[in-house]
Amino acid sequence: MPPGTYQEIQGNTIRDSHWVLPLVIRSGHVNGIVPYSGVVPVRENSQVLGQWSLELDRFLSACMDIGYQLNARMILRIDARADRLGQFRIVDVNFKPNLTGPGRPDRERHTSLVAMAAQGLGWSYSQLVANLARLDWRRSR
Repeated sequence: MPPGTYQEIQGNTIRDSHWVLPLVIRSGHVNGIVPYSGVVPVRENSQVLGQWSLELDRFLSACMDIGYQLNARMILRIDARADRLGQFRIVDVNFKPNLTGPGRPDRERHTSLVAMAAQGLGWSYSQLVANLARLDWRRSR
C-alpha cells in the first residue's frame, strides 16, 4: 500500500511510507495450480495469515521496498511462493490487482485476495475502496 492517510476504525492513520496489508495464503492447489476463482471462490481456498516468522518479515520488507522503488501510488498485489526451505520467491507484481468484492446477488462468497487482506485489518470492502479513492496519486517522493 502506498503512503497516505487511511481511515481506520479508531480514526485516521497517516502512513509515511509504503506498507503491507495482512498476507493471504492460498491452498487447494491442483497439480501446483490454484483453481480459477470462477470455479472455486477465493474465499474457499484462501485465508488471512495470522502467524509470522522471520522469513515472512523478510518477505514483507521486500514487498515494501518494491512499492518504494516503484514509487507506487496505488495498491500493488505481490504474489510469491515459498521454496523447499521456506524462503519466499516473488513471482509476480500486479499493478492492476483484482479488487472485486461481494455484493451482487449469488456472489456473496466471491471476493478478491486484496479485499480478503483488507478484511484482515477489519476493513469492509466499502472501506477498502473508500481508502483507495482517497489516495493522492499526484504526490511524489
